[in-house]
Amino acid sequence: MADTNQQSQELQPVLVLGPPLIFQQLESQCSHKYTFLKAFATSLPIDQFLVTHHVDPSSILCNPLQEVNAEVLCLLPSLGIVVTASVSTDHIDLTECHRRRVQVATVGGLYTEDVADLGMGLFIDVLRKISTGDQYVGGKRIENEPNVPEELFALDNNLLLSPHTAAMSLEGTRDIVARNLEAFFSSKPLVSPIIMDA
Repeated sequence: MADTNQQSQELQPVLVLGPPLIFQQLESQCSHKYTFLKAFATSLPIDQFLVTHHVDPSSILCNPLQEVNAEVLCLLPSLGIVVTASVSTDHIDLTECHRRRVQVATVGGLYTEDVADLGMGLFIDVLRKISTGDQYVGGKRIENEPNVPEELFALDNNLLLSPHTAAMSLEGTRDIVARNLEAFFSSKPLVSPIIMDA
């Protein structure tokens, strides 16, 4: 039992305010490096949670639904980094983070290519009126659907008419979050920092 307590004291505490979708995988991948303080799993207000657990963590992990405002930041005098598992920082008070010299890291441009692909796909869809032909698979008509443009049947079979959405990579998100935490605790540059102007 004493060995377990000694080991958990050596692990870096990471305050998890709102669990990102990748949290379970991140926890299993990194539980040997960090003690994840799951504030989301209790009904205690954050200030009482910190007092109950006798911690002053230097890092926060959050999702885009969890606000990290000046009130939260005031409770954490040793805070050095806020890591969010999103591209957006709308939920983080960047001005207060800058004032307190707290670094902020996101998943950066992880989804940029997916968004570009989706945008191009929508452009082609509208231009070629492909959505109208969504009921047609493999060039076969579905009965009683007279409003599909005949041009769709004249297209070469280079076009696949099937539902497709850009999928975010939870594995990629988890890896970037883990690399940002590791960089912070190793005093190395963050993988995807938010640069705040003075």
